[in-house]
Amino acid sequence: MRHLFNQHQANNLFRFTLATLIGCCVLLSGCVTGKATGPLPYLREQGDFFMQAGIESYTRYNFSLANEQFIQAKNFYSRFDDYLGTTHALLNLAQVQIASGRFNIAREYLTKADVLIKQHKLEQPAIYHDVLLTNLYLATDKLADAETVFIKYDPLLRGNIADATTLALLVNRVRLAQLSDKDFSNWLDFLTQQTTRLSNAEYATRLQRFNAWQAFLVNDSVLGNQLFGTAMDTYRGQANPTGLMSTQLEWADACGKASDWTHAIEHYE
Repeated sequence: MRHLFNQHQANNLFRFTLATLIGCCVLLSGCVTGKATGPLPYLREQGDFFMQAGIESYTRYNFSLANEQFIQAKNFYSRFDDYLGTTHALLNLAQVQIASGRFNIAREYLTKADVLIKQHKLEQPAIYHDVLLTNLYLATDKLADAETVFIKYDPLLRGNIADATTLALLVNRVRLAQLSDKDFSNWLDFLTQQTTRLSNAEYATRLQRFNAWQAFLVNDSVLGNQLFGTAMDTYRGQANPTGLMSTQLEWADACGKASDWTHAIEHYE
């Protein structure tokens, strides 16, 4: 499998790595019913097939293949005017582009998705759109723009988090607080409280990885190594190869060991 990562410095990669920490949980699927319906079931089945294939490729960090598969899904959904499936595909395409560092292309996909979201009043995709939009703003140092997006979500983010998409939005709010040096400790404490309240092992492990990044950013490699190691142990216990691979990739990035990226993917395969 060809390695797709660029060799960024850890502090720069951090600006969009956290999208991946939560993002694999909130990539959007196609058909909400789980089976083909309507007058053109073949087109829906094909759209759903390529959406699922794209998600699997994304979780393997094969962004090039995921991009091709999400485009195929979008094309099938568009052929029978499935606006929800098309919107999901556009948002997934935007996430792939953000993870690949192609921010201008990501913005084009987000703009197209936003048109459909507003036209059809799609509430949940609207939140996911803003998760990606704030990812984009944070990655390109447009902190004021990100803060403008978060204003309308303030009551939601200060309440009890109930789903992965809102948790991803909260993570981005914590990132904004850190990058802008505004109320970071309070937002981080609230994120910790929410992941603890959710009593979900996956969220807790992702928070460990988040905190490991924080440790490396302040040059506390001892704590960072400990937290990444604990996360790896958890994933081994769960027999979770995707979690192991993504954690090893993040650990390698934080340590500046680019040679470990290929090893992580080869180990996964």
